Amino acid sequence: MNYEHLETHTPYQCFYCGQKTTGRDHVLPVAFHRLARFYRKAMVTVPCCTSCNSFAGDAVFRTVAEKQRFIKVRIRAYYRRLLDCDQWSVDEINELGPSLQTYLLGQEALRQVVLDRLAWKRR
Repeated sequence: MNYEHLETHTPYQCFYCGQKTTGRDHVLPVAFHRLARFYRKAMVTVPCCTSCNSFAGDAVFRTVAEKQRFIKVRIRAYYRRLLDCDQWSVDEINELGPSLQTYLLGQEALRQVVLDRLAWKRR
């Protein structure tokens, strides 16, 4: 596997979903570093948000692209109910009380963030 492109990635953007990074993800999970310490590339890390790092867990993947696909499947499953909900029109939302309006607008904003994460492609 060629790791050079991993090192040049934007340091403040999650490598897997494009959101703001909160840490780093070990391409080969830390649990396997002792087994692979002879292999210099085992310690490669990429910028990553907390949720993508959690979704990946300690699973091992053949390629980084495979890991990204796995994470996106997990994101879609985690937010399935939100993504499957009907969208409300502005007129429908305006007919509701202020608390429900705030809730629905927040849910729509979160839904858009999730859709952006799922659509994001590394450059």
